[in-house]
Amino acid sequence: MGCKSSVFFPDIHSYSILVDVLCKRGDLLTAYNLLGEMVRNGIAPTLASYSSLFHGLCISGKAELALELFNRHKDQGFKHNHIVYSIVLHRCCKHLDLEIAYELWNVMVHHNFVPDVYSYRSLIYACCRHMHLTEAL
Repeated sequence: MGCKSSVFFPDIHSYSILVDVLCKRGDLLTAYNLLGEMVRNGIAPTLASYSSLFHGLCISGKAELALELFNRHKDQGFKHNHIVYSIVLHRCCKHLDLEIAYELWNVMVHHNFVPDVYSYRSLIYACCRHMHLTEAL
């Protein structure tokens, strides 16, 4: 009996799961490269795929890189959702300059996303950490 070889072509769901697992394991470069492979194979990454990468970058202390990638995608016409804004805003508030957090907050509101408790808490925390107690109130 002959052995049949089958070729597996990942779909959007398979890629998204792989990207998420790689990001959770801290293998961000492989996850980023996998997103590039998706595009080369004609599969557009989803918000979930990018959310995993942004979250992974932020958790690993690379909030500036996450913000840069976030802005680059936005400039290319990619529509981020409230979850992506919240992920990046939270980490900007925690790790970056308060001005950057305010700017992201204003962009988020400008795009008609209503900040949730998580976003408010992040901004209040950043104000307190930077000793801007009046703004925190």
